[in-house]
Amino acid sequence: MPTQEIAIALTDVDKRFGGLSAVKNVSMQVRAGERVSMIGTNGAGKSTLFNLIAGVFPVSAGSVSMFGAVVTKQNTAKRARNGLARTFQTSRLFEQLTAE
Repeated sequence: MPTQEIAIALTDVDKRFGGLSAVKNVSMQVRAGERVSMIGTNGAGKSTLFNLIAGVFPVSAGSVSMFGAVVTKQNTAKRARNGLARTFQTSRLFEQLTAE
């Protein structure tokens, strides 16, 4: 059962790429232990939203918090050290590398 502690919070998050508004005014909270899914058509902004949460893209407006601490300005490495990272659909991120 999820706890009441808010693990991830987005407040009025926007992302613009030039004149294109990819994510507009998104606010949401995910509690520790809670499982959430995101459903939408191609181009709806799902991947962009995950990239904003993980710090891959900087937000254009709004804030991202993790366990009450604002992480909006933190880079991906800092967020990953604090336990927040994203994975990708493909299993080979670096196709030129092999395991030995």
